Amino acid sequence: MKNIGFKIAACLLFIIPLVSMSFKVKPMMEAYKKFNPERTFEVFYEFDLNSSKEKSFVKAYLPQSNVHQNVFNVNDHSNGIDYHEEIIDKNKRGIWETNKGPGFYKIRYKFSCETRAIEYKIDPKLSKYIAFSKKDTLFLKEEEYIQVNHPKIDSLAFLLTKEEKSLNGALDKIYQYVYKIPAIHTSKLTDALTTLEENKASCNGKARLFVALCRNINIPARLKGGLILENSKKRTSHLWAEVLVENTWVPFDALNGYYARIPANYLELYEGDLFLLAHSSKIAFDYKYNIKEENTSLFVNETFKKALRNNPITLFKLNDLDEYNQRVIHLLLLFPLGGLLVAIFNNVVGFKTFGVFLPVLIALSFLDTGYWVGLFMFVVVMLVVSLISLLLDKWSLLYIPKMAVILSALLLVVVLFMLMGIQYNIPYLTKVSMFPFVIIAVVTERFSTSLAEKGFSGSLKTLGHTLIVTTVCYLVFVSSIWKAIAILFPETILLIMLISLLLGKWIGMRLTEYKRFNLILK
Repeated sequence: MKNIGFKIAACLLFIIPLVSMSFKVKPMMEAYKKFNPERTFEVFYEFDLNSSKEKSFVKAYLPQSNVHQNVFNVNDHSNGIDYHEEIIDKNKRGIWETNKGPGFYKIRYKFSCETRAIEYKIDPKLSKYIAFSKKDTLFLKEEEYIQVNHPKIDSLAFLLTKEEKSLNGALDKIYQYVYKIPAIHTSKLTDALTTLEENKASCNGKARLFVALCRNINIPARLKGGLILENSKKRTSHLWAEVLVENTWVPFDALNGYYARIPANYLELYEGDLFLLAHSSKIAFDYKYNIKEENTSLFVNETFKKALRNNPITLFKLNDLDEYNQRVIHLLLLFPLGGLLVAIFNNVVGFKTFGVFLPVLIALSFLDTGYWVGLFMFVVVMLVVSLISLLLDKWSLLYIPKMAVILSALLLVVVLFMLMGIQYNIPYLTKVSMFPFVIIAVVTERFSTSLAEKGFSGSLKTLGHTLIVTTVCYLVFVSSIWKAIAILFPETILLIMLISLLLGKWIGMRLTEYKRFNLILK
C-alpha cells in the first residue's frame, strides 16, 4: 500500500504540471513568432522648464509598438501640467501645457520597451525601376533640407547608379558613398547638399543625403528619427533612413554601418524630417533622456505576459506588489530549488553540510552582500569563531553562555568591518544587513557545536562541503532563468517535489563513497 501511494503521488506530481504547461506552450509559441524581444529598456523623458509666461508648452514624439519594438508601462508623472496626445501623419506626439502661470515645472514621462534587431533581404533580381502606388510619390518629393533636384545631387546620383540595373546594386552604391563620408559630432542641422559639399556630417546630414540620392532616381525613401538605447543619460537623438522595397520600409543607417538592418538598441519615435522636441520660445528649458537597460528573460517578458494574460496559473501578478514584497516572494521561490540541490549533493554526491537549508540561506544572504564580499566575511567570521571556541573550551564554560560570548564577538567583527569600510571608503565592507547577519549567527552556532562534537578537522570538512553547496546554490540563484521559470511555470515546483521524492528512494552509492570503497569494488 505504501508503494502504491508513492506511485500515485509520483504520477500526479508528473502529470499535473505537464498538463498545465501544455496549455501555455501554444500561446507562447504564437507570441514568439510574432515578436521575440532581444533587449528591454526603461526610458525617461526628463524635461525641466522655467517659464515667465502665463502659458507654455513642450512637445515630444512618443514611441509606438511595431514589428521592431513593443512599448508598455507608459506613465506620465508630471504634476501641475496638462498632458494630452495627438496623432499627426501616423506619428504620436505628447503635449505638455502649463496653466498655472510663471514658475518652474518638471515633466517626467516614462515607458518601457522591448526591442529586437531586424535584418531584411533585398532580392538581387529586383529592378531599380520599381513600381509603387500613387500615395508613395510623397516620398519622392524635394523638401527644405532634402534637395532632391539640385544639379549636384542629380549629377552624383546618376554617376553612382548609371551602371546598376538592380535595386540592391543601386542602393549599395548610394549607401557606400554616404557611409564613407567622414562622420562628425555636431548639433548643427546639416542638409543633404551641405553634406555633399563639405564631405562631412553627423547622422542627420548623412541620412538626408542618402534619402535625396534615393529619391533622385525614383526610389521612395524617408527619414526615421529616434534614440540609440544604452545605459546613459543623453541629450542626443538619432536619424536614419528607410527605403520602400516591395511595400516594406527597409532601414539604412549610413553613419553606424547598418545596411537593410535595424539593431535592437534603436528606438523608433517618428518618421519624416522633424524635430523630436519643440517648446515655447523665451523659456529656460533643459532636457535629457534617462535610459536604463533591464535584464531580458527568455520567458518573462511583456510579449509572453500578454499571451498568457488569461491563464490563472502564472505569477505575473507579483509585479503588482511593492518592491519589498516582490523580493520576498522571489526569495521564497528559490527555496524549493535550493532544497533539491542540497538533497542531490547529500544523497548522490555524499557531501555533509550544516543542516538542510543552511547552505540555501547562506546563498540567499550572498545575494544581498555579493558573492566575494559574503565569502570573505564568512571565512573571517569562521576563523574568529574557531579561535574563540578554542580559548573558551579551555575555561570549561557552559554551552549557552559560551554561545553568547561568541555571538558578541561576531557582532564586534561585523561592526569592525563597517567602521573600516567607512573610514577607508571601502563600500563593500559596509554591505551588512540584518538578514546576512542572522544567517552568519546561525552558522556560527552550528560551527561551534560541530567543533565540540567532531573536532577541528571534521568541522572544517563539513564547512568546506557547506561552502561548495552554497556556491552552487548561489550560481543558480543569481541567474534569472529559474526566477523566470518559477513565475511563468509555478507548477515546476511540483516537479521539484517529484525529484525530491525519487531522491528519497535513492539506495545507490554516493559519489564520494566510490573512492572510499575503491579496493572492494575492484
